[in-house]
Amino acid sequence: MFFALPGIAPELAFEDRDDIAIENLTGKITREQNTTYVQAIDPGTQIAVRLRARNGEGINIVVLTREQALNVWKTTVAGKERLILSPANLYFDGNGVHLAAREASLMKAGFYPGLERSPADFDRAGDDGVFQVFSAKVTAVPINAKIQKVRDADPTPPPKRDKDVAMVPQESAFAAAARWIIDVPPSDLETGDDLLLQIDYEGDIARLYADGNLLTDNFYNGNVWSVGMARTAAQKAGQLELEILPLHDHAPIYLPRGAWPAIPSGGQVARLKSLQTLPEYQRILRVEP
Repeated sequence: MFFALPGIAPELAFEDRDDIAIENLTGKITREQNTTYVQAIDPGTQIAVRLRARNGEGINIVVLTREQALNVWKTTVAGKERLILSPANLYFDGNGVHLAAREASLMKAGFYPGLERSPADFDRAGDDGVFQVFSAKVTAVPINAKIQKVRDADPTPPPKRDKDVAMVPQESAFAAAARWIIDVPPSDLETGDDLLLQIDYEGDIARLYADGNLLTDNFYNGNVWSVGMARTAAQKAGQLELEILPLHDHAPIYLPRGAWPAIPSGGQVARLKSLQTLPEYQRILRVEP
Protein backbone atom coordinates (compact mmCIF):
# COMPACT_ATOMS: atom_id res chain seq x y z
CA MET A 1 0.00 0.00 0.00
CA PHE A 2 1.52 3.30 -1.16
CA PHE A 3 0.30 6.84 -1.74
CA ALA A 4 1.11 9.46 -4.34
CA LEU A 5 2.27 12.95 -3.46
CA PRO A 6 0.37 15.74 -5.23
CA GLY A 7 2.24 17.04 -8.25
CA ILE A 8 4.57 14.02 -8.46
CA ALA A 9 3.61 11.28 -10.90
CA PRO A 10 3.90 7.93 -9.08
CA GLU A 11 6.23 5.35 -10.61
CA LEU A 12 7.13 1.82 -9.56
CA ALA A 13 10.30 0.04 -10.61
CA PHE A 14 10.93 -3.73 -10.41
CA GLU A 15 13.99 -5.82 -11.06
CA ASP A 16 13.25 -8.16 -13.97
CA ARG A 17 12.93 -11.81 -12.94
CA ASP A 18 11.91 -14.80 -15.03
CA ASP A 19 9.75 -16.24 -12.25
CA ILE A 20 7.71 -13.05 -11.65
CA ALA A 21 5.05 -11.66 -13.97
CA ILE A 22 4.10 -7.98 -13.66
CA GLU A 23 0.57 -6.97 -14.60
CA ASN A 24 -0.34 -3.29 -14.66
CA LEU A 25 -4.03 -2.60 -14.07
CA THR A 26 -3.45 1.14 -14.39
CA GLY A 27 -0.62 3.07 -16.04
CA LYS A 28 1.83 1.80 -18.64
CA ILE A 29 4.82 -0.56 -18.56
CA THR A 30 8.26 0.18 -19.98
CA ARG A 31 11.44 -1.88 -19.70
CA GLU A 32 15.02 -0.69 -19.58
CA GLN A 33 18.27 -2.31 -18.41
CA ASN A 34 16.74 -5.30 -16.61
CA THR A 35 14.18 -3.06 -14.88
CA THR A 36 10.44 -2.87 -15.43
CA TYR A 37 8.81 0.50 -14.82
CA VAL A 38 5.12 1.10 -14.24
CA GLN A 39 4.39 4.76 -14.96
CA ALA A 40 1.34 7.05 -15.32
CA ILE A 41 -0.41 5.23 -12.48
CA ASP A 42 -3.86 6.57 -11.64
CA PRO A 43 -3.92 6.83 -7.81
CA GLY A 44 -6.96 5.42 -6.04
CA THR A 45 -8.26 2.52 -4.01
CA GLN A 46 -8.11 0.02 -6.86
CA ILE A 47 -5.23 -2.41 -7.45
CA ALA A 48 -2.62 -0.62 -9.57
CA VAL A 49 -0.11 -3.44 -10.11
CA ARG A 50 -0.27 -7.18 -9.56
CA LEU A 51 2.82 -9.39 -9.22
CA ARG A 52 2.39 -13.10 -9.88
CA ALA A 53 4.86 -15.91 -9.20
CA ARG A 54 4.92 -19.25 -11.01
CA ASN A 55 3.76 -21.03 -7.85
CA GLY A 56 0.54 -19.00 -7.90
CA GLU A 57 1.43 -16.62 -5.09
CA GLY A 58 0.88 -12.93 -5.75
CA ILE A 59 1.18 -9.42 -4.40
CA ASN A 60 -1.33 -6.65 -5.07
CA ILE A 61 -0.07 -3.05 -4.97
CA VAL A 62 -2.39 -0.11 -4.31
CA VAL A 63 -1.34 3.52 -4.77
CA LEU A 64 -3.71 5.80 -2.86
CA THR A 65 -4.17 9.51 -3.30
CA ARG A 66 -2.71 11.72 -0.58
CA GLU A 67 -6.23 12.56 0.68
CA GLN A 68 -7.16 8.88 0.89
CA ALA A 69 -3.92 8.09 2.73
CA LEU A 70 -4.74 10.75 5.33
CA ASN A 71 -8.07 8.98 5.93
CA VAL A 72 -6.63 5.47 6.34
CA TRP A 73 -6.22 3.92 9.79
CA LYS A 74 -4.36 0.73 10.69
CA THR A 75 -5.58 -1.34 13.62
CA THR A 76 -6.43 -4.86 14.74
CA VAL A 77 -10.13 -5.69 14.94
CA ALA A 78 -11.78 -9.11 15.19
CA GLY A 79 -8.37 -10.73 15.59
CA LYS A 80 -6.99 -9.48 12.28
CA GLU A 81 -4.86 -6.49 11.30
CA ARG A 82 -6.85 -4.29 8.93
CA LEU A 83 -6.80 -0.97 7.13
CA ILE A 84 -9.87 1.21 7.60
CA LEU A 85 -10.65 3.99 5.12
CA SER A 86 -13.11 6.59 6.40
CA PRO A 87 -13.79 10.33 5.98
CA ALA A 88 -15.17 10.35 9.55
CA ASN A 89 -13.09 10.83 12.70
CA LEU A 90 -12.29 7.43 14.20
CA TYR A 91 -11.06 5.93 17.41
CA PHE A 92 -10.96 2.32 18.50
CA ASP A 93 -12.02 0.42 21.60
CA GLY A 94 -11.36 -3.30 21.29
CA ASN A 95 -13.55 -4.53 18.42
CA GLY A 96 -15.53 -1.28 18.39
CA VAL A 97 -14.84 1.37 15.74
CA HIS A 98 -16.22 4.76 16.84
CA LEU A 99 -17.19 7.10 14.00
CA ALA A 100 -17.97 10.81 14.35
CA ALA A 101 -18.76 13.31 11.57
CA ARG A 102 -20.74 16.50 11.00
CA GLU A 103 -22.37 15.17 7.83
CA ALA A 104 -24.48 12.02 7.69
CA SER A 105 -22.93 11.08 4.33
CA LEU A 106 -19.47 10.82 5.94
CA MET A 107 -20.55 8.16 8.45
CA LYS A 108 -19.02 5.21 6.62
CA ALA A 109 -15.95 3.01 6.80
CA GLY A 110 -14.17 0.72 4.34
CA PHE A 111 -12.28 -2.37 5.56
CA TYR A 112 -9.34 -4.24 4.06
CA PRO A 113 -9.29 -7.17 4.43
CA GLY A 114 -13.08 -7.25 4.46
CA LEU A 115 -15.23 -8.37 7.37
CA GLU A 116 -16.62 -11.88 7.62
CA ARG A 117 -20.06 -10.60 8.68
CA SER A 118 -21.94 -7.30 8.46
CA PRO A 119 -21.98 -5.20 11.65
CA ALA A 120 -25.34 -4.38 13.26
CA ASP A 121 -26.92 -0.99 12.43
CA PHE A 122 -24.68 -0.55 9.39
CA ASP A 123 -25.60 -1.18 5.75
CA ARG A 124 -23.35 -2.83 3.19
CA ALA A 125 -22.49 -0.01 0.78
CA GLY A 126 -20.59 -1.83 -1.94
CA ASP A 127 -16.84 -1.65 -2.46
CA ASP A 128 -14.41 1.22 -2.86
CA GLY A 129 -11.59 -0.47 -4.73
CA VAL A 130 -10.14 -3.07 -2.38
CA PHE A 131 -12.10 -1.72 0.59
CA GLN A 132 -15.37 -3.31 1.73
CA VAL A 133 -17.63 -0.38 2.71
CA PHE A 134 -20.30 -0.14 5.41
CA SER A 135 -22.40 2.97 6.07
CA ALA A 136 -24.13 3.92 9.32
CA LYS A 137 -27.90 4.22 9.40
CA VAL A 138 -27.95 7.97 9.99
CA THR A 139 -30.60 10.48 8.96
CA ALA A 140 -29.47 14.07 8.58
CA VAL A 141 -31.08 16.32 11.21
CA PRO A 142 -31.29 20.05 10.35
CA ILE A 143 -31.18 22.34 13.39
CA ASN A 144 -31.65 26.09 13.04
CA ALA A 145 -31.20 28.28 16.10
CA LYS A 146 -32.87 31.69 16.42
CA ILE A 147 -30.72 34.63 17.50
CA GLN A 148 -31.94 37.90 19.02
CA LYS A 149 -29.69 40.77 20.04
CA VAL A 150 -30.86 42.24 23.34
CA ARG A 151 -28.29 44.97 23.91
CA ASP A 152 -25.28 46.71 22.38
CA ALA A 153 -22.01 47.01 24.21
CA ASP A 154 -21.43 50.12 26.32
CA PRO A 155 -18.18 52.07 26.00
CA THR A 156 -15.54 50.43 28.17
CA PRO A 157 -12.08 51.59 29.29
CA PRO A 158 -9.02 50.08 27.63
CA PRO A 159 -7.54 46.98 29.32
CA LYS A 160 -5.30 47.63 32.30
CA ARG A 161 -1.71 46.51 32.30
CA ASP A 162 0.44 44.88 34.93
CA LYS A 163 4.12 45.03 34.03
CA ASP A 164 3.27 45.48 30.33
CA VAL A 165 0.93 42.47 30.35
CA ALA A 166 -2.79 42.94 29.76
CA MET A 167 -4.88 42.02 32.80
CA VAL A 168 -8.05 39.96 32.62
CA PRO A 169 -11.04 42.34 33.02
CA GLN A 170 -12.81 42.49 36.35
CA GLU A 171 -16.13 40.67 36.62
CA SER A 172 -17.92 44.02 36.79
CA ALA A 173 -16.68 44.88 33.28
CA PHE A 174 -19.05 42.31 31.76
CA ALA A 175 -22.03 44.48 32.67
CA ALA A 176 -21.08 46.51 29.57
CA ALA A 177 -20.90 43.49 27.24
CA ALA A 178 -23.12 43.10 24.17
CA ARG A 179 -25.73 40.34 24.62
CA TRP A 180 -27.70 37.92 22.45
CA ILE A 181 -30.38 35.34 23.22
CA ILE A 182 -30.01 32.03 21.35
CA ASP A 183 -33.03 29.73 21.07
CA VAL A 184 -32.01 26.17 20.17
CA PRO A 185 -35.06 24.11 19.08
CA PRO A 186 -35.56 20.49 20.22
CA SER A 187 -33.91 18.05 17.83
CA ASP A 188 -34.24 14.42 16.81
CA LEU A 189 -30.57 13.70 17.42
CA GLU A 190 -29.99 10.24 18.80
CA THR A 191 -28.40 9.53 22.17
CA GLY A 192 -24.66 9.93 21.83
CA ASP A 193 -24.85 12.55 19.07
CA ASP A 194 -23.54 16.02 19.81
CA LEU A 195 -24.69 19.50 18.81
CA LEU A 196 -21.98 22.05 18.04
CA LEU A 197 -22.41 25.81 18.18
CA GLN A 198 -20.06 27.50 15.70
CA ILE A 199 -19.77 31.08 16.96
CA ASP A 200 -17.97 33.51 14.66
CA TYR A 201 -17.46 36.76 16.54
CA GLU A 202 -15.19 39.76 17.05
CA GLY A 203 -14.48 41.04 20.54
CA ASP A 204 -12.24 40.60 23.56
CA ILE A 205 -13.91 37.79 25.54
CA ALA A 206 -17.09 35.83 24.80
CA ARG A 207 -19.17 33.96 27.37
CA LEU A 208 -21.98 31.46 26.96
CA TYR A 209 -24.66 30.91 29.64
CA ALA A 210 -27.50 28.44 30.15
CA ASP A 211 -30.21 29.26 32.71
CA GLY A 212 -27.98 32.01 34.07
CA ASN A 213 -25.05 29.65 34.67
CA LEU A 214 -21.76 30.18 32.89
CA LEU A 215 -21.01 27.23 30.58
CA THR A 216 -17.74 28.29 29.02
CA ASP A 217 -15.83 31.31 27.74
CA ASN A 218 -13.41 32.14 24.96
CA PHE A 219 -10.62 34.66 24.49
CA TYR A 220 -10.82 36.01 20.95
CA ASN A 221 -8.10 34.73 18.62
CA GLY A 222 -9.64 35.17 15.16
CA ASN A 223 -10.93 31.59 14.91
CA VAL A 224 -14.51 30.38 15.01
CA TRP A 225 -15.44 29.32 18.55
CA SER A 226 -16.82 25.78 18.60
CA VAL A 227 -18.87 24.68 21.64
CA GLY A 228 -20.17 21.13 22.10
CA MET A 229 -23.54 20.94 23.81
CA ALA A 230 -23.85 17.22 24.58
CA ARG A 231 -21.97 17.30 27.87
CA THR A 232 -23.38 20.56 29.18
CA ALA A 233 -26.57 21.69 30.85
CA ALA A 234 -27.34 23.59 27.64
CA GLN A 235 -28.51 20.42 25.95
CA LYS A 236 -31.77 20.65 27.89
CA ALA A 237 -31.83 24.39 28.47
CA GLY A 238 -33.18 25.32 25.04
CA GLN A 239 -32.32 29.01 25.50
CA LEU A 240 -28.77 30.29 25.81
CA GLU A 241 -27.27 33.70 26.38
CA LEU A 242 -24.14 34.96 24.64
CA GLU A 243 -22.22 38.02 25.76
CA ILE A 244 -19.21 39.62 24.09
CA LEU A 245 -16.92 42.07 25.86
CA PRO A 246 -15.61 44.71 23.44
CA LEU A 247 -12.11 44.57 22.00
CA HIS A 248 -10.30 47.92 21.93
CA ASP A 249 -8.19 49.25 19.13
CA HIS A 250 -4.52 48.58 19.88
CA ALA A 251 -5.33 46.50 22.96
CA PRO A 252 -2.05 45.21 24.48
CA ILE A 253 -2.64 41.59 23.45
CA TYR A 254 -1.14 39.33 20.82
CA LEU A 255 -3.29 38.11 17.93
CA PRO A 256 -2.13 36.05 14.93
CA ARG A 257 -1.55 37.78 11.61
CA GLY A 258 -4.86 38.69 9.99
CA ALA A 259 -6.89 38.09 13.17
CA TRP A 260 -7.30 41.74 14.17
CA PRO A 261 -10.77 42.99 13.20
CA ALA A 262 -11.35 46.39 11.65
CA ILE A 263 -11.74 48.80 14.58
CA PRO A 264 -11.98 52.61 14.26
CA SER A 265 -9.05 54.44 15.82
CA GLY A 266 -9.73 54.76 19.53
CA GLY A 267 -12.87 52.64 19.20
CA GLN A 268 -14.00 49.15 20.14
CA VAL A 269 -15.84 46.19 18.59
CA ALA A 270 -18.21 43.53 19.96
CA ARG A 271 -19.80 41.83 16.96
CA LEU A 272 -21.48 38.48 16.36
CA LYS A 273 -20.74 37.75 12.70
CA SER A 274 -22.61 34.45 12.46
CA LEU A 275 -23.78 31.47 14.50
CA GLN A 276 -24.36 27.97 13.16
CA THR A 277 -25.77 24.88 14.84
CA LEU A 278 -24.16 21.73 13.47
CA PRO A 279 -25.00 18.18 14.53
CA GLU A 280 -22.10 15.80 15.08
CA TYR A 281 -23.24 12.24 14.49
CA GLN A 282 -21.58 9.45 16.45
CA ARG A 283 -21.97 5.70 15.96
CA ILE A 284 -20.09 2.58 17.04
CA LEU A 285 -19.37 -0.10 14.44
CA ARG A 286 -18.84 -3.37 16.33
CA VAL A 287 -16.85 -6.01 14.50
CA GLU A 288 -17.64 -9.56 15.54
CA PRO A 289 -14.70 -12.03 15.57
